[in-house]
Amino acid sequence: MRRIKFNKYSCLGLYFVIIQILVFIRNYLSKDYITFFYYCDHIALLLAIAFFLRNIPLIKAFISIGLISQLIYATDFISSFFFNKQLTGTTAYLSNYSTLALIITLFMHLGTTFVALAFTFKEKNKKNSLIYAFLYTSFLYFITILFTPKEYDVNCVYNVCGKTYFYFDGFTTYWIILVFVFLIIPTYYFQELLYYISSKRKQKETLKL
Repeated sequence: MRRIKFNKYSCLGLYFVIIQILVFIRNYLSKDYITFFYYCDHIALLLAIAFFLRNIPLIKAFISIGLISQLIYATDFISSFFFNKQLTGTTAYLSNYSTLALIITLFMHLGTTFVALAFTFKEKNKKNSLIYAFLYTSFLYFITILFTPKEYDVNCVYNVCGKTYFYFDGFTTYWIILVFVFLIIPTYYFQELLYYISSKRKQKETLKL
């Protein structure tokens, strides 16, 4: 029997499993199972699998899909919490949550893609990360269309989660392309930039020695 080696990747895999279990508990208590189709509600499980496999391009693909939206969410929460002013309204629903649900939700949003990025930005990526990101985005789109009510607007597929200033006729049709162009590609190259900077810094430190 092969023994599991506990390294950074296996520990992070367990960390994301714990987050996913907490999300399952929250959604079970709320009896709102449609929310599992949201990227944010199942990404911890996918990150756990990717970390257990130590598949860097797959990890970075999942980061590329959600980092910008999670950053918007975090900014809105910070603005609402400290200044009592919501910038985008993405965290308005939190006022209806119990303390436990609130803690789990914040953990789910702020402790997934940001943590994954923090532990992998020094790792070299591969171009197939973009292929992984495209395949998962397509999968997310089709399961959302097929299995979720339109009024939920899961993953902002139907009307940009109520942000009318971004909406246009045909938005749903071109959702995959829009996500790829405006979320995935910028974040992919942002991760490439972080890797480049960290590599240069490591080279300088090596030369000093």
